Amino acid sequence: MCDIRWQQFRTNYMSLQSLTKELTGFFNQKQYQKCLDIIPKVKLELLKQGLLGNIDEKKINIKDLEVTRSILEIGSLSVINLSKDGEFKNYIDQLRPFYQLRELSPSDNQNKLMALYLLLLLSQGDLATFHIELETFQSDGLTIDELEKDKFLYFPIKVEKWLIDGDYNKLFEILNQDPEKYPCQEFNLFKSSLVDAVRFEIYKNLVKAYQKLPLDNFKNLLFLRTNDDYDSFIALFQDELNLSIKNGFVHLNDVSQLDFSEEPRDDALLIRNVLFYAREMETII
Repeated sequence: MCDIRWQQFRTNYMSLQSLTKELTGFFNQKQYQKCLDIIPKVKLELLKQGLLGNIDEKKINIKDLEVTRSILEIGSLSVINLSKDGEFKNYIDQLRPFYQLRELSPSDNQNKLMALYLLLLLSQGDLATFHIELETFQSDGLTIDELEKDKFLYFPIKVEKWLIDGDYNKLFEILNQDPEKYPCQEFNLFKSSLVDAVRFEIYKNLVKAYQKLPLDNFKNLLFLRTNDDYDSFIALFQDELNLSIKNGFVHLNDVSQLDFSEEPRDDALLIRNVLFYAREMETII
């Protein structure tokens, strides 16, 4: 009986080694769909070895756990490169227990993946979960200043700060930089969705400050440089936008009326800053 069990274990282990080697080869060749095709088989072997699910790290070899972590990281990078956002979130959840195991050697991909997850949250406008994730880092004794020193985490933290501060000039400057300057190629996957999210945030602030604007000013404020930019924005947010265009003016159906001859409200100041940033961008783009 013991011989049979040992033979089965050895067969499963050899199968896992072979599949892992094949998976790594596909990933190194950037054949991400082939990675996803083979990963279910890899996960099945991991389950047989007790390396997924309820893991008892005291009974499992540390190296095996590190291999499992690497496999999940390959899966997460594969799905994000294929824009499978929901599956990416699932992989992050599967990786969390491994990142919390102090017995494992540090992963070179951990901060990269968490930075990508933070960017995904920003692109979806989920600031609440974004802040929860940052608090998780801080609960480990890391300050925001320390996190900003990381070449991966720096990017989403700055993007969120500038978004909250309304510093759209810096936001568009960093989002429109040469993709080669991004910390990793996957960051470029979020450029378009982040630009859309920032534009919609500007729009929401415009609604608070104005009832109508000249169409050209509206486009400048939202950094809509071309007609294609404008048409894409309108199409993307058509269900959320509450505006109409008449006689060259965009009418923002707002119930408030601001008197700019008096001391401007914070919202009005924010919009004036946005207009300044938009004009400044003319010299950058």
